[in-house]
Amino acid sequence: AERPGGRRRKQTTAEATANLLKSACGPGCLALAVAYSRCGAGLGACVTLLLQACCTYNMMLLVSLRRHLHSEGARSYADLGALILGEPCRRIVEVCTAAQQLGVCTVYFAFVSSGVQTVLSDLGYDAVQLGLTTPVLMAISFFVFCPLSLIRHWMKLAPLSIVANSCIFSGIAVSLGCTVLVLLADDPGARAGQAAAAEEPITGGLLLLFGTTMYAFEMICNVLPIANTMQQPQEAKRVVAQSMSAYCVIMQLLGALPVLAFGVVREGSLVDELGHRFAHRRERAWIVAADVLIVFAVMLSYPVQMYPVTEILES
Repeated sequence: AERPGGRRRKQTTAEATANLLKSACGPGCLALAVAYSRCGAGLGACVTLLLQACCTYNMMLLVSLRRHLHSEGARSYADLGALILGEPCRRIVEVCTAAQQLGVCTVYFAFVSSGVQTVLSDLGYDAVQLGLTTPVLMAISFFVFCPLSLIRHWMKLAPLSIVANSCIFSGIAVSLGCTVLVLLADDPGARAGQAAAAEEPITGGLLLLFGTTMYAFEMICNVLPIANTMQQPQEAKRVVAQSMSAYCVIMQLLGALPVLAFGVVREGSLVDELGHRFAHRRERAWIVAADVLIVFAVMLSYPVQMYPVTEILES
């Protein structure tokens, strides 16, 4: 959307909040359950809360620093690096920012490919026999992601974010709903099985939790690009506070509830874990629906994650 004279309309506070929240909700938060499982739900919740506070505070500092140095031309992470540490740091910051986002985007290829294979399996098809191996699906994904990454402005991404938010939150709601049903079940046999599984020694939990939580904050490189396209940049702090408050609650629920319900979580994604836990055809229909919604949401999120890289390349 453009105004007369070729000026693009900037996004509202609500649109900015939706974009930032969508860039946060992705494969990372769905992997928190296995990390909580390896170090315990209580310790996992406390460590994650500490990391959430640190990341949110740092995002607030970035927004404040950008506003403070705006008169000196600070708009991007590279601008901040150059103004504070010297011009040679500009390229270093750009390389680090691009590497961070490209790493996130790489995971999206693997996540979508794995999700498609899981859905096909639930529908009774063998993806390998159909020739849809992981490399083939990743190659096909490229032809979906590439056109989406050509979107050059946050205002055009807003409709995608709304659809993606609807899909990801629906998928998360289904996943958490199935988890709560298990948590509230009165089957002593199932509880005994979960207790036995919980006795198995699992190590390395804190390192896994730290890495998973850091990855789950995959929106950090999007904070300044979103702030730069707001109608009211002074509201950027409120956008960060609102979106991160909601996201932190989602992270805690996705991490702790599956551990309380299952005892031990072994799969890297909560949806995959539920797929192994629910064997009945009618129950699996809900798991398939959650998988489809989340895969579709991740696909629509790709241009949001790719935007900082595109901005760096164009500058």
